[in-house]
Amino acid sequence: MKIKLNLNAAATVERIKAAADAGLYAMVETAMEDASEFVPHGETGNLKSKVIINREPGKAQLVWESPQARYLYYGLLMISPSTGSAWAKKGETKVIKKPIKELNLSKGRNSKARKLWAHYAENQYGKRWKEVLQQVFKLNMEKGRS
Repeated sequence: MKIKLNLNAAATVERIKAAADAGLYAMVETAMEDASEFVPHGETGNLKSKVIINREPGKAQLVWESPQARYLYYGLLMISPSTGSAWAKKGETKVIKKPIKELNLSKGRNSKARKLWAHYAENQYGKRWKEVLQQVFKLNMEKGRS
């Protein structure tokens, strides 16, 4: 009995990469939804709506685009390095005030608000994020089978 097997390694690698990216993007979208549960409202509006996903092959990153996002994320008083004020000049990056002083985040608009919200969400939901990645990867790999 004669068996002939044709393997297109390049196509297989591309299929694996595409499935991995699909899983990664699904996981990051799930992480964004879960993390938003713990995002503080912010001074200039709803910080939850200021999140974007930066995507590129093999990589995805959540970014909260707001002047106070970094300040609220770390939950520490930050000041202008040039003036020592809590208000920084346009384009200036605040630094942590010494001695370190933690912010008292308002829970008025979000009772679950907390600093390091993405890290906290990962501790709460990280196992599920991994499962989402694995399920989407598997589904995408199965699509390519003949």
